[in-house]
Amino acid sequence: MTESPLIRPENRPIKPRHALSVLLIDNQPESRALLKAALRSIAEVTEIRESSTTANVPTLLEQHGASIVLIEQGLEEEDVFELVERRRADYGVVP
Repeated sequence: MTESPLIRPENRPIKPRHALSVLLIDNQPESRALLKAALRSIAEVTEIRESSTTANVPTLLEQHGASIVLIEQGLEEEDVFELVERRRADYGVVP
């Protein structure tokens, strides 16, 4: 009898297929907390970094990288689309 890939014995951890790191940028602590809770439920998400401002995004990306960057569109300090375009120019793709 073979095991279904969707069902696992309780004593064996699920190994993620891909390890994903997420950078979450939102100026609302409540929003970040909700998103972090949702992201923690995804097995592939192994690392979550957060920031309340876009000012340190270049440093965070250079030091830690990120598979996925989630940015609150309504941040008042900077146009999010300009930030994405600058990162695209720096890396050739949006990190």
